[in-house]
Amino acid sequence: MSTLIETHGVSPHESAVAGVVRRWLPAWAKPVVDEKGNVVVSFGQGGKSLVFVAHMDEVGYQIAALREDGTATVRRRGGVMDAIYEARPVAVHTAQGTVQAVMAPRLNYAKATEAFPAAEDVFLYFGTDSTAETAALGIAAGDTLTVRKTFTRLAGQRATGRSMDDRVGDAALIAALWRIDPARISNRVTFAWVVGEEIGLVGSAFVAGQVPADYAFAV
Repeated sequence: MSTLIETHGVSPHESAVAGVVRRWLPAWAKPVVDEKGNVVVSFGQGGKSLVFVAHMDEVGYQIAALREDGTATVRRRGGVMDAIYEARPVAVHTAQGTVQAVMAPRLNYAKATEAFPAAEDVFLYFGTDSTAETAALGIAAGDTLTVRKTFTRLAGQRATGRSMDDRVGDAALIAALWRIDPARISNRVTFAWVVGEEIGLVGSAFVAGQVPADYAFAV
């Protein structure tokens, strides 16, 4: 579970999470990755058509543009609350690796009376002074970013961590496949780990269109 929690996957970059899912499947499962990036495993014959769906993406931001002063503007990916990120360290996921940054606090942050910053006040600071310096770090428009996150064990069997939604569902589907004997299944069953749920059920809708089902279940 800790690996799933600590793997970043803001839409549209869920491929690292998909890689974890595929590595953890039992040998009999033959996953198909479609053009959207959804991971699909189908098995069984006859009876009803059943689809079980969990999403791989998480909320976060995507870099919209680099500015002349070295900062970067961002756009939300999913239901992000800007106030939670403001003045906090974040991790930007680039083609060259992870780069640390800060979601810059608005002017007069300490005296602000509004709970949420205005959209134009939400931007990233890397410690650079120009577009060229920021680009030299590997930062580019389209890169995604998340808060720093770790899987942390609590008392007993409990734990906490960012992106429990829906990495718990991803793990549940994987665990279920390890307990299933596909030769004994009398229905046509599809397990789908999908992309884009946080930005509008993109993957779920695509799977639903491609895999007609008598019953579908969100995990």
